Amino acid sequence: DVTATPLYESDCAIICAELAALSNLHSISIAGPGAAACLPRAPNLATTFSQLTCLRLGTIRSHARVVQLLAGLPAGLLQLRLDVDTPDHDRNEHQRLYDFLMQQQRSLQLAHLTALKTLHVTGDGSFVVGQDSTLPPNVINMTLPLVLHERPLLQLTHLQHLELKNINALSADRQEGFADIARRLKQLTHLE
Repeated sequence: DVTATPLYESDCAIICAELAALSNLHSISIAGPGAAACLPRAPNLATTFSQLTCLRLGTIRSHARVVQLLAGLPAGLLQLRLDVDTPDHDRNEHQRLYDFLMQQQRSLQLAHLTALKTLHVTGDGSFVVGQDSTLPPNVINMTLPLVLHERPLLQLTHLQHLELKNINALSADRQEGFADIARRLKQLTHLE
């Protein structure tokens, strides 16, 4: 297990170099802004850390970095905890609205994470589950900042605990979304 908190950008280079030499890690936890930048730049994490079962990363501030990270995760990962956030101080209101609308057009792909049991994503930035997103098929516990359509959720037959940080976004478009979720997800015991 490795836990690190980079204080400066140069710290990430040191952490990255050390992690690259530790290919048998089961757990990585990196706190703070820019945590994803501390991971080795292999084609994907699955080749570097094939035994990784738990990944916790601090603030990731770019949608492109989130997509790149998710695509490279090993299928055997059991737990994924991310904080995704977009720095509001760098953008005006129009840019935030434009970015939000563009994210709605993107889809996140996580179906390859077949062993994942816990997906916990916080923040209000670059993690938007849209109509064409795919989620880990065997996930049991899931916390998401924003879900715009129930379709990706309806495939999660093992889901027991679902926490949506912006539940109004899902219900605003289609009132029957929650009824579909309740009817199809028989294992679901907690919806918040």
